[in-house]
Amino acid sequence: LDSRLQFYNLKPDQEMNTLVYEEKNMIWIPRILFSNTKNDLTSERDEKSFAKVVRNMNFNGSLIGPEVSEDILVYEGRLNEIKINRVYEVEFICTYDMIFYPFDIQTCTLDMVIHGNTAKFINLLPGMLKYTGGSDFAQYYVMDYDIYNSKIKDKMGVKVSLRLGRRLLGTILTVYVPTILLNVIGHTTNYFKDF
Repeated sequence: LDSRLQFYNLKPDQEMNTLVYEEKNMIWIPRILFSNTKNDLTSERDEKSFAKVVRNMNFNGSLIGPEVSEDILVYEGRLNEIKINRVYEVEFICTYDMIFYPFDIQTCTLDMVIHGNTAKFINLLPGMLKYTGGSDFAQYYVMDYDIYNSKIKDKMGVKVSLRLGRRLLGTILTVYVPTILLNVIGHTTNYFKDF
């Protein structure tokens, strides 16, 4: 929401309100720091990002004025939201705690804060989280995920947490069963006579 902006003829469908690259570059967009990455990566504003204006259906636009001969509806920026989407492929650092192996549960987070001193003027708020990735991996499965506000590097930011649990059947079949079988075979060799 930005009170300095005005939008013309917004459609109810936000897909019809996509900003072109030049329009998107005229708008100030805060940079987001992915703080638990190797090189402290930040968000980018390039051709891969898409900006759409979400029309607030509770407010109607007003006609531009009598000096213009066209019927143009003007929508105020303070009432209509701009949504920016971009796909990132980022490797986050996750520290595993193996004390309770193989019954361990790991929690990995994706830490995001506003880059620079602009955090004094804006708030990063958690939105709706929809996890679309796979749930089963080689050693772990996704138990739960959440998005919430948290203090990160002395700033308020947003964390996305993933709780990973270990598949016990795989651990039993690959660690315990072979160990028990080798011990039983080794122990039974004591009872065989030499030939």
